[in-house]
Amino acid sequence: MGGIEAKRADVQLLAMRQTAAEHVLRDSWRDRVPTLGLNFQEQLQQPSTGFALSHSWAAVLQLSVPIYDGGLRSGEKRERRALVDEAAANLTGGKVQARSDVRIAGDAIRLADQGLASARRAGAQAHEALATRPGPTRPDPTRPTRPTRPGWRGGRSTIRLKRPMGALSGLPRDCELEDFEAKA
Repeated sequence: MGGIEAKRADVQLLAMRQTAAEHVLRDSWRDRVPTLGLNFQEQLQQPSTGFALSHSWAAVLQLSVPIYDGGLRSGEKRERRALVDEAAANLTGGKVQARSDVRIAGDAIRLADQGLASARRAGAQAHEALATRPGPTRPDPTRPTRPTRPGWRGGRSTIRLKRPMGALSGLPRDCELEDFEAKA
């Protein structure tokens, strides 16, 4: 294992499980070793009799030598091998998944970096467009300028008529109206 994948907790857990399964398989030889057990027991009898004391101790030493197990030890060893194989397959799958996750995260970071670079270029183009935009001191060269009327207050305010629209329909277009009021 190497790189970022090895630092993931799930991959480390799978590696530890494989190591533990291999250790249990290596210790399979202990199934064939004789065992020796020693037991101490305290005995209390009330009321005491002539043959048994009221308070005594007993020690039992037991030796167990496996002679015939009916295939149990070989079956357990095969099971332990299967557990090692399963742990190895799980670790391989975990590594593949971790590499995939790292690759996907790297692609997401690259895409985010490309988006950031694109946004910076768009911001620079917007600043450039604002610097060349026509304003109050710089007229737009692509549009003809309008002649201004004397007394016209225009601008961004709206104009409201004092007379109804029908009353003005008979006036010639070049007639100057004094009844306009600018609403701020």
